[in-house]
Amino acid sequence: MEKEIKLKTHRFPENIKYRISDQGELTSCRSNVTKVITGTLASGYRRANLMTTEGPRRFYIHKLVAETFHPNEDSLKKKVIHLDHNKSNNKPSNLRWVTNKQAIAHQIKQYPNLPQSAKKNIT
Repeated sequence: MEKEIKLKTHRFPENIKYRISDQGELTSCRSNVTKVITGTLASGYRRANLMTTEGPRRFYIHKLVAETFHPNEDSLKKKVIHLDHNKSNNKPSNLRWVTNKQAIAHQIKQYPNLPQSAKKNIT
């Protein structure tokens, strides 16, 4: 299943449609040509440059998936985590909106043997 991306913060040009699949795959549709957008890696996260009405903007693909399949109604939840800690698994079922504090706790769970001094650096 695919959904067209509609964001609260940015608008896309009328001639370009961006879609996200329920597998976390991003595609652009322009003039009857559909292209998969893989983007680039930044700290393990996929991000892509998309054209908006204000010009090109960089978006993290996992955040686009979350915004498309799980609209965020809580203004305190600004982070999106990967439940399985796999940054390449952008399926909607693997993503959740969390607060900064919850994101830090989730990150610490991934590394339970971190020394206390390193855990302080995460916060």
